[in-house]
Amino acid sequence: CEAKMVHQFDHRWATYSADGSGDVSSAQKQDPAFSVPPRYWVEAAEVEARLRDKGWERGWLMGWRDICRSTDERTVIASVLPRVGVGHTMPLFMTEQPAERVAMLLANLLSLTLDFAARVKVGGTHLTYGYLKQFPILPPDRYTDADLAFIVPRVLELTYTACDLKPWAADLGYDGEPFPWNP
Repeated sequence: CEAKMVHQFDHRWATYSADGSGDVSSAQKQDPAFSVPPRYWVEAAEVEARLRDKGWERGWLMGWRDICRSTDERTVIASVLPRVGVGHTMPLFMTEQPAERVAMLLANLLSLTLDFAARVKVGGTHLTYGYLKQFPILPPDRYTDADLAFIVPRVLELTYTACDLKPWAADLGYDGEPFPWNP
């Protein structure tokens, strides 16, 4: 999965086909079984070995776009995505925090407040770890139970629109069908 294939709360933003790359249509996103075919393929065993070496056992990943241009509407674009190989322009978050806290991190990263801070802070076209460490990201222990109860279900509904993120939904305590895609 290349970084340009994801967007905010959307791991099915763009795809590749015989004709080249392009956006995934709303009609395709309406089908929870649809998954985006990548341009490059990596052996699943290789992906699993690398994730195992990092100690990552969850059935999903979360990362952000390294490339951020001033012409983009948003500076910070992050998403949860299935357990797949990713390219170098999509750094990953790997944390031992519970999934609910990771959902809060995703919500924090995609907030307008954080994006404003990122817009005025980033001086180039790469959103590196150095920048990320300077952003106003709340520590996991700052969220109350009321915050979790309000935000986590909304993050779940925005992200779990396809069957390939079932492990993410399960980690968030949800065992139902994916939510309908709604642009």
